[in-house]
Amino acid sequence: METKITKIPLDVLDDPQISMRETVDDDTLDNLMASMKEHGLIQPITVRPAGSRYEVIAGHRRTRAARLLNWAVIDAIVRSSDDNEVAILRAHENLLRRDVDPVDFACYIAELHLRLKYPIEKIAADLKYSVQFIKDRMKIFDMPDYLQSFIKHDRLSLGAALALNDVKPESQRRYLCEYYAQNGVSVAQARRVAALYNSNTPPTSIASAQE
Repeated sequence: METKITKIPLDVLDDPQISMRETVDDDTLDNLMASMKEHGLIQPITVRPAGSRYEVIAGHRRTRAARLLNWAVIDAIVRSSDDNEVAILRAHENLLRRDVDPVDFACYIAELHLRLKYPIEKIAADLKYSVQFIKDRMKIFDMPDYLQSFIKHDRLSLGAALALNDVKPESQRRYLCEYYAQNGVSVAQARRVAALYNSNTPPTSIASAQE
């Protein structure tokens, strides 16, 4: 089936109703704008009708760059999709990005599951990931804000954060997370520490837990 590309005025395009929460740094956006200015739009965006307007399904950043370049129109593929189809299309697009933030992706998965009532197993099948992968992303969504921030800013690896997230009580978890965000920890060390702190015989010090 042939895909038809249509030129759509930017002033009738609306941002996604459900989008992956993301931080686009200035350098990334500048690079995208420079590429589009020199080569044009290599890949058209995807939209769906929304009354007399259109909602962006895939290509939010390309649309943003086009607006900053003061383009009047943009190449687009028009699709009639329901909310579930749209959500999966957006997830696919973002998964292709190497710089996708695991916290942003976790929040998006939670949006699919909690708001759209998408079963975890179906999300995993549609995105071609294991059920455990999606469940781990849901754990990130449920993490306290400070732990999400440590992941976002590369102060804790995802594996270490998942391990330390299991530490109880909360006061102890926060203390350990802040300590390791400052001093560094491997995934294996974090798992060892979490297991010891949750046992009946917690270590006398952080150092002894790592040994």
